Amino acid sequence: VYVSSGAFDVGSVNELLGVARDWGIDRIELSSGLPPDAAALDVARAGARDDFTFLVHNYFPAPLEPFVLNLASGDADSLRASRSHCRSSIDLCAELACPFYSVHAGFAARLRPEHLGRKLPPELAMPRDEAETIFEDSIGELVAYGERRGVRLLVENNVVAPFNLQQGHNELLLLAEPSELVDFASRIGSPTFGYLIDVAHAYVSATTLGFDPVPFLKQVKPWTAALHLSANDGTRDTNDPFGPDAWFIPHLEHFKDVIMVVEAYRLRREQLEACLKAIENAVDEI
Repeated sequence: VYVSSGAFDVGSVNELLGVARDWGIDRIELSSGLPPDAAALDVARAGARDDFTFLVHNYFPAPLEPFVLNLASGDADSLRASRSHCRSSIDLCAELACPFYSVHAGFAARLRPEHLGRKLPPELAMPRDEAETIFEDSIGELVAYGERRGVRLLVENNVVAPFNLQQGHNELLLLAEPSELVDFASRIGSPTFGYLIDVAHAYVSATTLGFDPVPFLKQVKPWTAALHLSANDGTRDTNDPFGPDAWFIPHLEHFKDVIMVVEAYRLRREQLEACLKAIENAVDEI
């Protein structure tokens, strides 16, 4: 079990590792939410040599010039920056001995950083079939790159909140429904490709799109190598802490062989300990 960097209310990797040490946490997912920090990589490398084991997720380290990491982008500059960032992150994973690099599924839209986490402007949409083709090309390229570096590539399922439907349909967010994920994994067809399944994303998307999140977990299990764990009310992804009554807890016993990441944000120590205890009890002390 790892803990996302987002669980700690800190302003730098150095501060993050200090708090984690105090709390007795030594497995950290380095993720989004940390501000640009020229020292971040050196601090992470020192932590890996010392007492920490890391995962690298999506937008770490945050670039000095923000952009939307979108491997389905129809904008050539955005796509080039996204693929370059992912290659660099795979290199970092190889250096830190991470088993995989995980990245978000793409958007069928040309987005800027200020658009994320809110209603996506429909005028920025691009044809979904075009986005799907670009995304599949991106993932195929990165899977091959990761194989050369000894690092698996995982893709995280997207979250579809009601406010991002277009005339009642999901046109903007790739890999949200179970059939999409199953079909996509079959097309990629590589043993070094897999999914990081975010249960909170699945819960919101299930509420919005009308599918059951429990069968979703079963359908994608063959490709699931990691889980992001947090809670919400089903209407939006709020990264709330969770306890033994969370909807996904009874199903964790079927995922004992995968890495689990607590991705609830800005937690107090007792909240994080409660999340970890709920996981431990669910899977009989991992």
